[in-house]
Amino acid sequence: MRGRFLVLLRHGATDWSEDARFTSSTDVDLSERGTEQAREAARVVATSGLPWSRVISSPAKRARATADIIAAELTPAIPRTDDDRLREIDFGPFEGSTVPEIERGGFADAFARWRHRQRPLYPRGAEPFEEAAGRARAVFEEVRNNETGALLVGHGYLWRLMIACCVLDMPLGNLRRLRFDTGRFAVVEFEDEMPRLTLFNVTDLRAVASPR
Repeated sequence: MRGRFLVLLRHGATDWSEDARFTSSTDVDLSERGTEQAREAARVVATSGLPWSRVISSPAKRARATADIIAAELTPAIPRTDDDRLREIDFGPFEGSTVPEIERGGFADAFARWRHRQRPLYPRGAEPFEEAAGRARAVFEEVRNNETGALLVGHGYLWRLMIACCVLDMPLGNLRRLRFDTGRFAVVEFEDEMPRLTLFNVTDLRAVASPR
């Protein structure tokens, strides 16, 4: 590790994520597998050798539980806070459904328009990517300017959106080209003020902790 960095962790699995259901505001708990993923992530963080400065979590129960398990393993203890700006993108009418269920139902056309890569259209209740990107970018810049090594615990869609808009500078609709699984990490390093995506969708942080 050469300098400042930011690590994103997607929370552990839930029953809904195991079924590939859209989950934003519904406050579901970690599944048994999700709790095990959180414990493994805690082991990885605690033994990484990285200089952690803060753990910041989405306020959703699945993210907070993951962050609490990790914070309990860190010695010495570091600050642990929640930030409402890290809540998941609101999926509106798609909440709680799987892709096949949506495509067979009354929101199929709206879903196809929402998934358009260049010009997505948002049905009533769905949060525009630009709005979610605004809060993601605000947290990204605050952490970038004020923390040496922050761990952010949150959600798959918001993390992909943050990477798309803050690191890769790509159209927001293209976030679906990125896959971010539960219990996995992404690492952004800041070299000469330029953010670089060092690792993505991984379970191990040893590569970034090793001298290069």
